[in-house]
Amino acid sequence: MTTPVTCSPSTHDDQTLSRIALQRALALALAGVAACGGARTEATAPALRPVPVFPGLDIRDAVALGMVDGPSTAQLTVVEAIDFACPHCDMMQGPIDDLVREYGGRVRVVYKHYVLPRHSDAAHLAACAAGKQGKFRAFADALRAERARHALSNEQIMQAVKEGGAEALQRLISAEPDVVALARGVGLDVAAFDAERSGAWCRAFLDRDHGEIEKIDIDHLPMFFIADKRADPLTKDALRAAIDAGLAAAR
Repeated sequence: MTTPVTCSPSTHDDQTLSRIALQRALALALAGVAACGGARTEATAPALRPVPVFPGLDIRDAVALGMVDGPSTAQLTVVEAIDFACPHCDMMQGPIDDLVREYGGRVRVVYKHYVLPRHSDAAHLAACAAGKQGKFRAFADALRAERARHALSNEQIMQAVKEGGAEALQRLISAEPDVVALARGVGLDVAAFDAERSGAWCRAFLDRDHGEIEKIDIDHLPMFFIADKRADPLTKDALRAAIDAGLAAAR
């Protein structure tokens, strides 16, 4: 069985970068990825203690901006470090959504922003601005859908490799979507959106997120922080196992 490829912030020589860029582009192009006895009353049911958030990660601003799936009353908070340009982060969104529903309010996922080297932070600043208007998730979904629509074909990938190697591939992969059009499409006040994404608050917010995760010294994405553990599940089953381990900490 092959090991899944992750998005890495490491620097590489041109040959290695070509291979990584090709893997990322291929991923974008091919993604499409009752107890016995009487019932207890609420008053007598044992209370489950919330599991602490991973040390060093402040989620308050992210939660206020709606960068969270799941209820505030959840027993377990999972934090995911994301880069909108990382296809492997995109591939985990479906499993995350499924599991938040399946755990029925016991789990929430909060998103922290970590922009990898060579990637633009424009989409993340735009997502912050969308969050200011209460539409982070709608904007993030529109952004992912737009990237999927413009995913590279195998022919485009091979032609870019033939003509210019890593540099040509990087230009294709790094092409930024029209965030203003996306904002308009999800019903944002575009003037306010433009002001926020170019303003000091969203810049400081993004820098704080990046700085917190940088201190933890992660070397690839996606990366999850569950209770006091780091985890890098790349499948729904692996993420479920990590969540179950986190919930066990409250027993």
